[in-house]
Amino acid sequence: MKRFWTKARREPAIPRTPWSWFLDHAEVCSDCRTSQRCPDGERLHDAVRRAARAAVQ
Repeated sequence: MKRFWTKARREPAIPRTPWSWFLDHAEVCSDCRTSQRCPDGERLHDAVRRAARAAVQ
């Protein structure tokens, strides 16, 4: 018996964090993968640093 996944039967979503957004971007960005400057990667990395600082305070 085949199972068909519908929108109503989705797995629960994992909450997105700045770190997960950063890693998802870096995985597919050729500039980030080769350690080149990337405006989007820098913006996401700044968000990770802000979230880390906020978690410590």
